Amino acid sequence: MKNILFFLIAIMMVIASSCKKDDCEAGSLSEALIGEWSVSLAGQDLGDVEFEEDGTLIDPDDVLVGGENGSGQPLNIKSYILVGDESIFTTASDGTNSITLEYDVNDFSCDEVTISILGVEAKMRRN
Repeated sequence: MKNILFFLIAIMMVIASSCKKDDCEAGSLSEALIGEWSVSLAGQDLGDVEFEEDGTLIDPDDVLVGGENGSGQPLNIKSYILVGDESIFTTASDGTNSITLEYDVNDFSCDEVTISILGVEAKMRRN
């Protein structure tokens, strides 16, 4: 009887340890990108960004996009648009003036996105 009980407990432990709630399938970039990310370039941390479902980009340190208008006021209204799983267009504006940058998506998973602009590769890792 002890052997059967031990065997059942062992099977339950194996099943419980193999079922991870954190398993993730990236699916599409639009699903994987939502959330907070740390951006790094050549191993150097550049700062954090957040992609929201409604297309809003939170990028307080101008890691992916930023600038000023002609009178020195920051372009602090930020957004992004995805083109399939291939490109991320980021825009910063003040309502009148704007700047847009395109990042090519080289690869993505649930926890890491590799992007490049003009051939320079950067990594975004989920926070």
